[in-house]
Amino acid sequence: MASDTSASFDKCLQKFRRGLTEAQKREFSSTDLPQVKKAIQQIQDRIGPNGKLRNLNRIKKFLEGMKQIEQLVQIFLNVHEVVAFVWGPIKLTLMMISTNVEELDLLLGTYQEIGETLHGVGKYDRLFKNSPDILLILERYFYDILEFHIAVLDVFTKPNWKKFFRSAWPTFKKRFDPILSSLKRHKALLSDEKVSLLLEEVQDGRACIEDRLQDLSKDIKDRLDVLAREIKAKDLDRIELIRNQKSAIEMKLGPHKYNIDQSQALNQRDSATSGDWILHDPKYEAWLNGSLSVDSFLYFSGILGSGKTTLISRIVEYMHSQIALKLLNGVLIFFYFKHGPIGSSGSTKGEMLRAIISQLLHQDDSLLHFIHERTASLGDSTITDDKLLGDLAKDCLKSQNRVWLILDGLDECDELHHDGNMESCDIIKLFEQEFIPAMSAQNSNLRVLVSGQRD
Repeated sequence: MASDTSASFDKCLQKFRRGLTEAQKREFSSTDLPQVKKAIQQIQDRIGPNGKLRNLNRIKKFLEGMKQIEQLVQIFLNVHEVVAFVWGPIKLTLMMISTNVEELDLLLGTYQEIGETLHGVGKYDRLFKNSPDILLILERYFYDILEFHIAVLDVFTKPNWKKFFRSAWPTFKKRFDPILSSLKRHKALLSDEKVSLLLEEVQDGRACIEDRLQDLSKDIKDRLDVLAREIKAKDLDRIELIRNQKSAIEMKLGPHKYNIDQSQALNQRDSATSGDWILHDPKYEAWLNGSLSVDSFLYFSGILGSGKTTLISRIVEYMHSQIALKLLNGVLIFFYFKHGPIGSSGSTKGEMLRAIISQLLHQDDSLLHFIHERTASLGDSTITDDKLLGDLAKDCLKSQNRVWLILDGLDECDELHHDGNMESCDIIKLFEQEFIPAMSAQNSNLRVLVSGQRD
């Protein structure tokens, strides 16, 4: 088996595992085809009497093909926990979307398209057994299926997904279309006349096929390599398109350069281990791993020049690394307030809200069309309305399961408003009275760490 392909396959398996919650892992590990069929029947029984019966039989080929994939992967790819990768995501997604008829139709249509590409794959088992290079096609098949399930779970396991589904679907389609194209190309390889002829000879038990099998294996490997390069190029095009769309939204947001602030703060550290003690502080660890809304805030105070910003930069750096390694499951957002006149860059609630929206946008592609729709009426104008920014930030936060938000130097924005309120007080109230309750109401978790002088 080609090492590069196997390495990518193993990475995809690990990526899928790391993306699951512990509850999902337990649920998926015990889900099988009969349970999926039972779930489908329950959906029919529930929505049928209301005149909303869908043609769930249209995914029959999909289920049959997935069953064949399950059996082949267990035998030839040695993935024994394959049920968790095959049936668990299907059952979860169907049950979650079953009450939304239009969305269910879209998902069933997608399953139907995949089913057409999987139909009949089981008959190639003897070829898979006799040729490691032809077996690569099976590996690529399962890789594509895993990528599809990852994309689906990204949409349907988010809190408040119903509100975001319509705007998230175009991004999902962009991600799914290359996967479907890849599945179709792999089916075409298996349907090739040379493969069909050799399959007949293998099934008939004819001898002296080793030379032609070797030639065919080399041809298939070469064509798979070409296909992999084409798919990678298309994926790069998709990524570039999304990057350009995000840049257009960034122009409207005009966020302060928070990444530059983080780099500058890191450069102020005396050594690579400076500030590591904070990572083992019991209060910080409780805040990092907590789940109750009552302890959502952690206040980190100190006098001017005591090194608070340096410590905050270490926390941000550490949490970024943990999230990248999937040791923390959630989204990290940070903002460094800068001392200056009210309205200056980095000194206001509006600047903070822009940074929150911008960082969520860059960490969650499914928000792309949602934010675009909410800001399209503004044309090319920069968003200046704090109410609009606040509502948009709250909705985007509500699309996440878990968010850590770190604010450094909150006292730097302490300017008195015309109504007598301080800017920092308004920001604390925004989180305490709006953002945290809104997320808690849907069982999401927002943790806020605030640093500043004690006053």
